[in-house]
Amino acid sequence: MKRIVVCLMLLCCLIGTSFAQNRWIKYWLPGKYRIELTEEEKEQYKDLYHQMDENTADSSLRQYSEPYSFEKQYNDYLGISFVPEKEYDDVGRYTWALGLPDEHSISMIDAYMIACKALSEQIHLDDSVLVNCFPWFTYEVSYEQPCWIINFLDCREGTSVPLPYVVMIYAYDGSIGGYDIIERSNG
Repeated sequence: MKRIVVCLMLLCCLIGTSFAQNRWIKYWLPGKYRIELTEEEKEQYKDLYHQMDENTADSSLRQYSEPYSFEKQYNDYLGISFVPEKEYDDVGRYTWALGLPDEHSISMIDAYMIACKALSEQIHLDDSVLVNCFPWFTYEVSYEQPCWIINFLDCREGTSVPLPYVVMIYAYDGSIGGYDIIERSNG
């Protein structure tokens, strides 16, 4: 079951870009796109996180995903015998690689708040959408510095909104690395 989840994560990372030349819709090097959150925005996004927590608590998607800790993700990743490598125009040669957060990494909640603000700035995504999206966190070491990759998974039943939104936050400086929107069909 765990290997299925790892394969699903890998598939999600690759499906949205399998026919594209770029890994991300927009991509920045570390430190090039920074977001400074005001105290009011921090409170706003903490409230959003708590509302999301309540709204998605009974979601089957969340119930399946939530117990899958970073350690479990990493251990399953170590058991994979083949990890595909691909060349992209924006990030160069990309080989999906997981790691574990360390003492130099920003917290998950800080990464969440920055990602929400980035989606608001870049695609004008409203909090009313994010409040129903469970954030699936992975910690990748595939880039110039480790990154939080946050997939905002829609937990509403029967939605036609193209999700998930994916945001990469550089773990050591909190700057935005990129964002993507992986579309899916409902038919």
